[in-house]
Amino acid sequence: MQKHLTVILSVIAILTLAACGQAQTKAPQTSHNKNAKVASTSHQKSASHSTTSRVAKKETTSQSTTAKSDSTTSQTPAKQTGMNLTQIQAGDYSSIAGQWQLSSRQAKGREMTIDNAKPLAITNDQLTSDSMTLSKAGLKDNTGLHPVNFKTVNGSLAVLLADSVATNWSVTFYPIGTSTEYGLEAGSTTNSKNVIVIWTSNMSLTDVYVQS
Repeated sequence: MQKHLTVILSVIAILTLAACGQAQTKAPQTSHNKNAKVASTSHQKSASHSTTSRVAKKETTSQSTTAKSDSTTSQTPAKQTGMNLTQIQAGDYSSIAGQWQLSSRQAKGREMTIDNAKPLAITNDQLTSDSMTLSKAGLKDNTGLHPVNFKTVNGSLAVLLADSVATNWSVTFYPIGTSTEYGLEAGSTTNSKNVIVIWTSNMSLTDVYVQS
C-alpha cells in the first residue's frame, strides 16, 4: 500500500513539475510577442511622424515660394505699352489705344492755355482729335479725306499729307526713349513717356499729347 502511495505521489510531482515548465516557457514567448507589438507600433508611429514632417516641410516650402513670387510681382512696376510703329503705319493703333492727355499747346510759337482741352481719343483703327481723324484711309479734316505718306526719323514715325492743300497737317509718333523738340522733363534728352505731336499750318498750331 505504501509503495502504491509513493508511486502516485511521484507521478503527481512529475506532472506538477512539467506543468510549471510549460508555463515558464509560454511566459517569455508572451512577453516577447508583447515587446514585438510595442516595437512595431512605435515604428509605425515614427514613420507616420516622419511622413507628416516631410509633408509639412513641403507645404512650408511651397508657401515660402508663393510668398516670394507675390513679393516679386508686387515690386515689379507696370510698364507703359510701347508704340508699334509698324502697326501704326498699317492703320492699326491697338498698341496705343486709349485716352491721351494734352500736355502743351503752341500757336505761332507762343504757349497757349490748355484748360478744358479735349483728350486725344485712340481706338484700334483710328486716332481722333478735336479737329481731325487719322485712320488707314488717310487723314480727314473739315475739308475732306487726304492721302498720307510716312517718314521715319531717329526712331519716330511722321505721318504727312500726300496732296497739296490749303491747310497742312502732320502727326508724329515718338516712342519712349526717343527725343522730341518739345521737352517734357527738364534736363532730359529723351522721353520717359510715349508722345504724339499733332501740327497744323493753321496758326502753326502744335499740340503735344502724352499717354495717360
